[in-house]
Amino acid sequence: MLLGATGTVGAWVFWRRVLLPAFGTDPVPGLLVRRWRRWQVVLLALVLLGAPLLALFVRESVGHLDAEALRAGLQTRQGMLLLTRVGLAAALLALITVARDEAAIRRWTPGALALGAALLLTYALAGHAGAAANPFVPVIIAWTHLAATSIGGLWCFVLSLPPPQHTAAPPRLLLTLLGRFSRLALLGVPVLAVSGGALALRELPGLAALWLSAYGQALSVKLLLFGAMLVLGAFHLLLVRPQIGHTDAAPWERRFRRSLTAEAGLALLVLGAAGLLTSTAPRCAHAAAHGDRRADGDPGADPDAGAEPSLRPDPARWRSPGAPGGQPGQPGREPLPGTGARRRGSASSDPIDTPHLHAAGDGDGRKRAGGSG
Repeated sequence: MLLGATGTVGAWVFWRRVLLPAFGTDPVPGLLVRRWRRWQVVLLALVLLGAPLLALFVRESVGHLDAEALRAGLQTRQGMLLLTRVGLAAALLALITVARDEAAIRRWTPGALALGAALLLTYALAGHAGAAANPFVPVIIAWTHLAATSIGGLWCFVLSLPPPQHTAAPPRLLLTLLGRFSRLALLGVPVLAVSGGALALRELPGLAALWLSAYGQALSVKLLLFGAMLVLGAFHLLLVRPQIGHTDAAPWERRFRRSLTAEAGLALLVLGAAGLLTSTAPRCAHAAAHGDRRADGDPGADPDAGAEPSLRPDPARWRSPGAPGGQPGQPGREPLPGTGARRRGSASSDPIDTPHLHAAGDGDGRKRAGGSG
């Protein structure tokens, strides 16, 4: 899941750029190391939950689940990306298992960041950017947008907060963590804004699509939530941080803990809205902006609008070798039971790459085999 992927990358970045410099030459307390490792395990478990989702998709599409149907699902583009994603998450989980102390975590940080970047790339390739006619630039922009997220860093910040002080002295560790995290966030926000704006301009035909289409509405919700996060971030940077630096900092420290938790919760909602964006077809936004009935999912306007990919075979694409031109529904070539599994030499243009094979007459009684589409 996207939450787990962005979270685990953000947690490694928080460790490298915020937590370690905050302690300097002093060792990171063992309690913080254990909290950080447990948080990583939870996030990677969310990514690994994507594996059963493929089995559920195959079962819903075919009506049953067997080795042939599962193999056909794994041969699709989405299936191969999901398999790669699970492998990368398993490698990161193994790394966390090995890195049990601060020294080991320091040593494995570069490798973990490389694995995390590859993990985010699988999500960029699986989204709308990866389905573009020329996907290179859209995928790079989407990848950059995912890499700039700081959801993992926010929750690591919440988990790393030192216990409240009952003295009059300002909480130095909290001030250091807040200062370093604020600088990191100030670098990420412009990248998020520019990359997100570029993706929105690519997918939306006009301003009206923001409220006339499901894709635009999900994007609007995401923008509102992100704006609320910016307001809380400005509150922390401009008001809370100077007040915590004073001697009587206890009330402001309590406010900061509550507002930081609220900001992390908003970040979860932002990722939920991002999930809605990936599951909503942008073409509906184009249709809505031009008053097309397909934007409302009218099946009479476009029989393929809103069609879900399926592993079910299409009988009309299977031709009998006994009749010129091939007649559907004739015996002679049957698909594999329950799937549209690939036959040798077949090709496909099906939305999920399930293959079909047919024979067509060439006018003089000879037959030639070809791929549908």
